[in-house]
Amino acid sequence: MKYYSRESFFAYTWEQVASAFWQRYPNSYSKHVLTEDVISREVVDGKLYSKRLLSKIKGVPKWLRWTGIRSTVHIIEESVLDPSNQTLTTYSRDIGYLKEWMSVTEKCTYKSNPSDNETTAVMKQGWVKRGSRVPEAVERWVLSRYKKHELNAGKGFQHVLTKLYETELSVSPLPTVREKASEIVNRSKEATERVKMKTAEKLSGVKH
Repeated sequence: MKYYSRESFFAYTWEQVASAFWQRYPNSYSKHVLTEDVISREVVDGKLYSKRLLSKIKGVPKWLRWTGIRSTVHIIEESVLDPSNQTLTTYSRDIGYLKEWMSVTEKCTYKSNPSDNETTAVMKQGWVKRGSRVPEAVERWVLSRYKKHELNAGKGFQHVLTKLYETELSVSPLPTVREKASEIVNRSKEATERVKMKTAEKLSGVKH
């Protein structure tokens, strides 16, 4: 198993970062993200629990085509937003064919910087685990690719934050995290059944 971690900071408050989290896509660094669908979303004890399905395109080099992997990858993203403690924690993992030879899991924690509450600390952790018949060289390659994508994801989020708070904020105040969470839950209730059906179709396709 290979492990990677990196801490970074956004020059925005935690509430700004948490509100912008739901608006990350699309951005100029996320052209590989095809779709994002909500599977479930609910508020329990003041915390917003969400589960989403994302579809992404990942390039596959010729020397890895023997694994049978496809360029389209489906990812489950689970998140817990806690306004009281000012934390947003996400867990992401690849599903479908990838788990047969390699598992990639990521945990991201966004929290108010204790040294400066006008900034937000981000801790990203990644685990890459290969199957017993997969060469270690493949595991190292997957980890290096993960590092590259992780850096681009940070740049994309920064792009979204800049766009939101250096333009819209000067025109009118943006909703707070609590208001945003309430708005998201209300919208998701109307779309849940439709999204579940669409998600079930996608997951069925992955299994085949």
